[in-house]
Amino acid sequence: MLGKFVAYNKTPFKVINQNGRNLYFLGHSQDHDYVEIEGSIEDNDFIAYFIKGKNIQAVAGQGRP
Repeated sequence: MLGKFVAYNKTPFKVINQNGRNLYFLGHSQDHDYVEIEGSIEDNDFIAYFIKGKNIQAVAGQGRP
C-alpha cells in the first residue's frame, strides 16, 4: 500500500438483495466453460457453480444456508 504493490488474495464475496431476497456470490469467474445448477432457480432455492475445466471458479446461490 501507499506506493507498494500489495497482492489481493482474498476470495471475493458479495450479497445482493432484490425484492427482499438475498443472492450470494463467492469467487470470480469471467471465462467459465459452463454453469452447473443444483436446485431450482424458479423456487429461489439453488446453487450455481461456474466451472472452468475441472475447477469451480465461483458460486452463486439463493435460499440455502
